[in-house]
Amino acid sequence: MIPKCIFFSLKRGCLIRPELPFLILMMVLTVTPSLFCQKTKDDDKDGRRSLAEFKNRRQLNGHTFIPSRGVDQPFIDGWLRGMTGGAFASGLKVPILDLYRNQEGVGDGKVTALVLDAEYQHRFNDWLAVRIGLTGAARAGTNQISVLAQGITAQYGFNLGATVKIFQSQKTALSAAGDLRFNNVYAYNVIRFVSNVVNYGLGEDNRLLEKGMTNTYVAGLRFAYAPSKWFGFVALAEGGIGTPFLKTQDNSGVVAFAVSGECDLGAGTKVPLGFQVFLRWENFTDLYPEIADTILRTGLVIGYTGVANFYAGIEIGYASFSVRGDAVAVAEDSGLNTLAIGLVMRHYF
Repeated sequence: MIPKCIFFSLKRGCLIRPELPFLILMMVLTVTPSLFCQKTKDDDKDGRRSLAEFKNRRQLNGHTFIPSRGVDQPFIDGWLRGMTGGAFASGLKVPILDLYRNQEGVGDGKVTALVLDAEYQHRFNDWLAVRIGLTGAARAGTNQISVLAQGITAQYGFNLGATVKIFQSQKTALSAAGDLRFNNVYAYNVIRFVSNVVNYGLGEDNRLLEKGMTNTYVAGLRFAYAPSKWFGFVALAEGGIGTPFLKTQDNSGVVAFAVSGECDLGAGTKVPLGFQVFLRWENFTDLYPEIADTILRTGLVIGYTGVANFYAGIEIGYASFSVRGDAVAVAEDSGLNTLAIGLVMRHYF
């Protein structure tokens, strides 16, 4: 009997199961924002819409803030965002086991991931905005030992959230935000399956494909400050509850802190580029839910700011994961380092 796969059918070589329409929808939503960057009757001679109509909702003291996925902003605005990106992970130490689960050594594992993300936020009034998003990700080992130990993992899910304005002045903005994130995870682990077959036989509890969910429920504060039209700073703090993928792992508290600094060259020159650096620490991750314990992430964002109602940027991030003590098929002293790059497009309403 040939097992079903979340990506491909070994018999037909084509996409199967309900993930097909989901992935198609993700691809459509990812590129949709670029279609909105067109001239309308309200555009000026340069093809730009008025700053008062589109930029003032994320503008403080003449500085227009640069959006990024590293640090969420406190502004009450409406937008449609699409993101596609990839990540390469190294430094994962995988124990080399025989069929009887006796360790014979340690090997270096390498993992590659692909992520698609789309989110829509609707602005109801000056103090409330709600959002809904879709996420799809796939992760696979890229050398023999990581394929056997970590196999192939795929996930898709959605999130619901809201932002409420608390205070805003000429230079500062403070908001409260909450998000509910739900992810379905599918994981194939070859070596664990074969080992269990040898030791316990092929029973109902011994599956090649493991299914589960990682859910997070968080709330917190978001703050922005602009000392001048050139520079801006954003900070975030949130906490909540997370449910891990493996049933053997208990629910845990979720804590995240993030800060960013940025410069918009377009504020005083003819160069329509903005630059942002950010630092983020959190103790729960959706991409490696059964492996990672905490994550420290740094990033650089380079964005085009020449069109008032449209943003496009490249996000480059480096992350260092600490591995869970009860992680399966991972050595106790293992770490995990990832380098990621993503293209983000956002249309503002």
